[in-house]
Amino acid sequence: MTGLYRQVASGLAPDDLPFMNYGYAERGADAYAWIRPEDRAYKYHFSLARRVLGGLPLQGATMLEIGSGRGGNCGYLARYSGAAAILGIDQCWENVAASRRAFAGAGFVCGDASRLPFADASFDV
Repeated sequence: MTGLYRQVASGLAPDDLPFMNYGYAERGADAYAWIRPEDRAYKYHFSLARRVLGGLPLQGATMLEIGSGRGGNCGYLARYSGAAAILGIDQCWENVAASRRAFAGAGFVCGDASRLPFADASFDV
């Protein structure tokens, strides 16, 4: 499966498929008023991230996303969370490289989720 994942990732342009989910559709005329105009193409994805992370103290936090894929969630966090530092880790080097090119404001490393290369308590969230 890892080989297929890497093959798919290597065939995509850096800003293709930044999210690997369907997103979440909010209801209401002003449901997406909080999203900046330049981010409207990702409104469903940003809405899902906001809903899942709602209520967590993100302001000033150091955050780690395990399995960051193409970097979209880290991009959302960099733009909207107020976190002090955001790092994504993914096992696929092609995804890490694409994420680094596409999303300023977050860092990305290649690594295995079952053997994280960080000391315990390195992140708040």
